[in-house]
Amino acid sequence: MPYTPRRLRLEKERRKQVVSRKFVQLLGIAFLVLLAWLLIGQAQKLIINQLAKTIRVDYGELEDKIAVSAIVARHEWVFNAPVSGTLQVIAKEGQRVPEGAVIAKIVGEGSTQDMEKPQYAIYANKAGIVCYHPDSMESVVTPAATFNLDVEALKENLKTSSDTSPVKEGMLNSGSPVVKVINNLKPLVLDFTVPKAAYQELPKVGDEIVLKVPGNTKKWQAEVTKIVAQKGELRIQAESSNYPDILLHQRLIDLELVKHNYRGIIIPTSALINKGESQGVFKALTGDFRFAEVEVKGRVGDNAAVSGLEPGDEILVNPGIIGK
Repeated sequence: MPYTPRRLRLEKERRKQVVSRKFVQLLGIAFLVLLAWLLIGQAQKLIINQLAKTIRVDYGELEDKIAVSAIVARHEWVFNAPVSGTLQVIAKEGQRVPEGAVIAKIVGEGSTQDMEKPQYAIYANKAGIVCYHPDSMESVVTPAATFNLDVEALKENLKTSSDTSPVKEGMLNSGSPVVKVINNLKPLVLDFTVPKAAYQELPKVGDEIVLKVPGNTKKWQAEVTKIVAQKGELRIQAESSNYPDILLHQRLIDLELVKHNYRGIIIPTSALINKGESQGVFKALTGDFRFAEVEVKGRVGDNAAVSGLEPGDEILVNPGIIGK
């Protein structure tokens, strides 16, 4: 074995010790960095969890709709009291009667106590639905004449003067409206205006539109029969045969015109975030949040209908606290 001078052996040992110390120091620094990273990560999670606002989502429907005030024109005939007297209802409100049926009777006043009071029957000259809500506009607002009327002036008049309170059994004056018969086999006509700006593609004659009464989930269809552009608005006339009973009594009614329906999981638009070329949300998963890509079906106001989530999923509604 070759001889190594003592000085060289000591120098070699010192180098080994220096390397060992540096390695231990680097190992310590790495451990401290890892510990700091873990602590910062935990602190970030803690902060995020403290600031996080989450909701559980569910399946639903969004409606992109326009509020409209519509004039209602029906095929209807009004019957007046032939004499002064007491009304006796024979056919009830909403009852469909055949042509020639007795709708009601007016019991006139006899001239003496011994004289039997005369009775006058009111017959349906057409088959239809009985309605005890005459409003004196039946001969003015007709399906044939409505589009030639000044619709705005008519609306103002209807707001202040139209009376649709029902006629009740009791005394009536001669000539006063008693009852009307509505031909429900013919479509009624709705006349209303909408802003042009509400449509990207304007409706056309022959298009089907969807309507509903505010606060009611039932929707029905009507066909556009006339349309005129005027002063930034569209005046639309549409016919409908499948309408709710409330339209039998109303001459002017507030409706909602449903332009689009979007079905899917309903989320607030604030929950959406872009990540690269993807759009999605952060789902809550056991104390953490994971990005989940979604497809937006449509937006209405502050909400969106999306696919890619399940009912009951919990999502973050303020994803800005995490960032992209």
